[in-house]
Amino acid sequence: MCQSSAWPVAALLVLTSLQAFPAGEPAAGPDGAAPLMAVARLAAGERIRVVCFGDSITGVYYHTGGRRAYPEMLAIALQRLCPAATVSVVNAGLSGDTTEGALKRIQHDVLRHQPDLVTVMFGMNDVTRVPLEKFEANLAAIIQQCREAGAEVILCTPNSVYETPNRPRERLAQYAEAVRRVGEAQGTLAVDCYQAYETVRGQDPTEWALLMSEDIHPNMDGHKLFAELIARAISGQDVRLDDEGPPWPGLPRTSALLREGTPVKVLAMPPYDSLAAPALQRVCPSAQVHVTTWDTSGQDLAAIERAAEEVRGMGMDLVVVAVPAAADADTAEQYIRSYSWVLNWCLSFGVQEWDCVAALPSVTDPGLGPEQREREALARRLIGAQDLPVIHRTPGNEAPVDELLAQWFAEQMDTGATPEQSGDALMPQALLESCLDYGRSFINTKADWNSPRFWVESRCRITDPATGETTEYYQCGSCKSENTFGESDLFLDPNYDFLPVFSAGECVVFRRHAQVTEGYRRILPVDEAWGGTTPCLRSAEGRILATPGKILEAMEAGTPIIGQTELRDETSGRTAVIEYPVKTLNWHRDRLIWQVDTGPVILPDLTLPAAQWPETIRLAYIAFNTWDWADFVVEQPTPLLVDEDEVASVHHYSGIVHMAARNVLIACGE
Repeated sequence: MCQSSAWPVAALLVLTSLQAFPAGEPAAGPDGAAPLMAVARLAAGERIRVVCFGDSITGVYYHTGGRRAYPEMLAIALQRLCPAATVSVVNAGLSGDTTEGALKRIQHDVLRHQPDLVTVMFGMNDVTRVPLEKFEANLAAIIQQCREAGAEVILCTPNSVYETPNRPRERLAQYAEAVRRVGEAQGTLAVDCYQAYETVRGQDPTEWALLMSEDIHPNMDGHKLFAELIARAISGQDVRLDDEGPPWPGLPRTSALLREGTPVKVLAMPPYDSLAAPALQRVCPSAQVHVTTWDTSGQDLAAIERAAEEVRGMGMDLVVVAVPAAADADTAEQYIRSYSWVLNWCLSFGVQEWDCVAALPSVTDPGLGPEQREREALARRLIGAQDLPVIHRTPGNEAPVDELLAQWFAEQMDTGATPEQSGDALMPQALLESCLDYGRSFINTKADWNSPRFWVESRCRITDPATGETTEYYQCGSCKSENTFGESDLFLDPNYDFLPVFSAGECVVFRRHAQVTEGYRRILPVDEAWGGTTPCLRSAEGRILATPGKILEAMEAGTPIIGQTELRDETSGRTAVIEYPVKTLNWHRDRLIWQVDTGPVILPDLTLPAAQWPETIRLAYIAFNTWDWADFVVEQPTPLLVDEDEVASVHHYSGIVHMAARNVLIACGE
């Protein structure tokens, strides 16, 4: 059952201008077209995948703090409305993109995720270089390709903007109107975000300014408004997100550096330039902290804004912004715009590469005057609107500043515990009690006629908390079908790939022929597979690689790296931990970004009980470049097409799956 709640202030200002439907009614297209199928699936508590397709307004960049944007907020909104459903949202926003570029990347960035619903928000860059008629044609083509792939589509107009030479407000309004026309012509729901923003601006220009990070990009408060509007258009229900705070932990990079004993480089405005190191060392006594002072004495807010432009090139791990109460601007709008740019410049351009926090003046100066308190209220709202954690005093907290800061750091650290817990044990744990030594682990067999030894290539431990059952599968290296012990012609013709997977009770054999056959998977009791098994499994000691720097060190030292990935089915509580040697590890030397690409591994279906695991485990390759999700490409029957006609079907790694996950990389054998 979907749930409803009241809307925040900004959303209430725009209710009358929404091109959606009254609360309680399902979303429908123009002229009463059939309701979206996604609505029924959400209400039924089913799984649904949404891809949000757009430019930098959609993507994760500095203007929303570098960790989330409206697609991630939409997932939260839909989950609140329909808690029984399983909602996953993929962010397919790309800075600088237009509908021209969108058509070139739609297959890779959108359709390969097999979405049920695609939201489309373009126009902010099209207005500068794509003619209006071409823009409309491109939107229609995007809708057509999504529908042909089985996905429903919602169009969204972009937000309104400050007047600039490249994006005159009048011209952007024409492109917003074009989105509405395409929606009408294509029978597609159009969520009018542009008009929603303009309604806010017309009723309260300061409220509108507080939704904007700079000239064209909304901040996280603006993105929450996007998500509320889209969620209401989908579900017909109201939802509010103003209580959704910044993500925890607030200091992920600092936490990771402290866990591995790497020095932390801090840039801090006074007085935090003298407070940061002792506070971090109270949380982690062994912490090495190098602090650079950002001197703000005697500067107004505009001067601090200009100085902030240098931060991105300084290579810091943690930036502490503490704009003094005396650093003011002539008007509230100037204060909002300058303060926002201070925060913008203190963040990396794209996904967050270092931590950034902001402190309110009253933490160290409780005697603020009335005007200064008004400015502090604006600052607090802007910090939250940037999705950043804020250092502040709660009512009644009279603790000394050094104690308050140490406690705040402890609450924002990823200690492996809950946000309420703190302590010195910052080292995360591996997902399994020990790693396999993949160069020296084998499954031996017992049959007299042939007792092959199979090299273990990966393993997968599946646990069902409801039954207490745990099963461990060992995926072995593949070989070719052969005339075993023959005097000649040792490979069979036609040949096929042969890959066994063993558990304590069963053996699953995958046979991949030149074309799809019924014998792809065979399951037999393990005692009937070469007379049973005698595993020879060796473990290896290792250390967690928590930062790009440590990953690079292990790569350059030639150290074997093991990956562990945990998957979870939220409905049943079943978990799987997949472990594998990392065979290919990509590294971007300029951007300091890594990416795992390796396989095959075992990918289970955790929605099913233990009795069905052998018949549903799949072979896949895994890729990830972050700690909280992974992409899999699964081996499955795949048609071979000639002139759009299927001439054959083969088993091929072609099924793309995106999953929430917990990933760990471990250096072994040092």
